[in-house]
Amino acid sequence: MGKRSQISHKQKAKPHSSQNVSQNLTQRTLEASFANSQNEPAESFEETVNKVVRYVIYNAGSNLPIRKIDLLKHVLPGIGKRYENIMTEATNVLNEVYGFDLHVCDQSVSNKQYIVINILPYMRTTNEDKHTPKDGKQIIILLVLTHVFMSNDNAPEETIFRFLQSFELDLSIKHELFGNIKDFIRNDMVKQRYLSVSVDEHTRKISYSWGTRAETDVSKAKILQFVCNTYGNIEPSSWTNQFKMANIQIEEQNDGLSITTGNTADTAEEIVDSD
Repeated sequence: MGKRSQISHKQKAKPHSSQNVSQNLTQRTLEASFANSQNEPAESFEETVNKVVRYVIYNAGSNLPIRKIDLLKHVLPGIGKRYENIMTEATNVLNEVYGFDLHVCDQSVSNKQYIVINILPYMRTTNEDKHTPKDGKQIIILLVLTHVFMSNDNAPEETIFRFLQSFELDLSIKHELFGNIKDFIRNDMVKQRYLSVSVDEHTRKISYSWGTRAETDVSKAKILQFVCNTYGNIEPSSWTNQFKMANIQIEEQNDGLSITTGNTADTAEEIVDSD
């Protein structure tokens, strides 16, 4: 009776012993897995920079500002204090390898934004019609920026519309080449930072000035020369304020251009390259 009791007791103990072994193995496996995960190499600085470069190039085509908050969310989560170093190196790669300039258009710490500027010259193909721009809306950009610039960089919206109508453009309909011109000016050119918009707090009238992209991507010297060519043999210095603003831009950008050396541009894409 005693032996049977002992055997029965041992047989009941076996499952408990097996369960302990299984738990111990599982615990060791989890501990080993966790230890291995801690030993995995962190993403290198170069790999992180390349991720930023790919993200910028992918989003450059929209011409919309790239926000720091989106970079942190989609590309650089938890990057912390390394953010500025990574962005500096990414900017260098974009500039030296791809011909892009990543320009800060909003300096606020909480909502820093960048625009992508193509610094490579536009190269016309041999079969391309000299007088046909690759994007018809470049003509609208050129005309609007020209009018705003010649209005001392502050043009009421209604004067822009009247100026465009002087070219027999019907702004009340969708143009077959330019699309909805009013919508393009009010939305696209503002979002793409070609224009900066202001509203008079008393009259509620809308005015436009050059935006960040226009200031960095469009030559005021060439705009002024374009106007001179349109009027005939007129010297750029005839427009005192515009001549001064063009030279200030040249000094700030230090691009070596001179508006007195006959730098001319006959077509829209030679002045405005929206790529």
